[in-house]
Amino acid sequence: DNVVEITGKSITLRAVNPQSDATVIDGEGERRGIRCFGADTNGTVIEGLTLTNGAASIGGGLSIQSSTIIVLGCTVTGNTADTDGGGLHCLYGGFELTQCQFTGNVTGASGGGAFVRYGTAAITSSDISGNTADELGGGLYAANSEVSVIETTIGSNASSSSGGGVLLISCQPDLQACTIEANTSATGAGIRVLGPDTCSITGCTISGNQATDAGGGLESANANPTLVNTVTCGN
Repeated sequence: DNVVEITGKSITLRAVNPQSDATVIDGEGERRGIRCFGADTNGTVIEGLTLTNGAASIGGGLSIQSSTIIVLGCTVTGNTADTDGGGLHCLYGGFELTQCQFTGNVTGASGGGAFVRYGTAAITSSDISGNTADELGGGLYAANSEVSVIETTIGSNASSSSGGGVLLISCQPDLQACTIEANTSATGAGIRVLGPDTCSITGCTISGNQATDAGGGLESANANPTLVNTVTCGN
């Protein structure tokens, strides 16, 4: 069940009032905020909304399947998923996030803030903080996807197993001018990268992350991360 379901055509869903929290999609702890399904919805724009109190098996705040959409200036907070994607879940689709906040979202498995598999994710000038995954990728979980994260803070997220801030699996990710800080996990508290692909990290700060097992700041397995003008400290 969804508060808003977008199928069959591309639309723009925009808040008229530009003030923060003025336009709220509230799942009331019983349903998902927004579901966007199918190629006919490609190009859909969601702008200036707050998605909160969503609850679903996947994608408590926002679910994207077989569609590519744009999300601008939205706040996704306090949503839950039984399995994957507390704030956002994307499968066989893609999304562009710009100037968005993902905070306080929780999932029972992977991707507390956002989850993407077999898709594309472009995240710019956003904040992914204070999200929790019971298993993998407290802030962001991405697998078999094209991922770019630019000028974004990923902080104070937690996962019990690996990738407290970010978990990347076969993604060839590109991270630029990001701050990865104060995340916690057993392995790869800041970032965990699983190969065999390359990973480019440029102009980032990775600091204050804590792992109970290995890789406080960055942990790589069968991958080839390249760090350029990047600071890692206090992990």
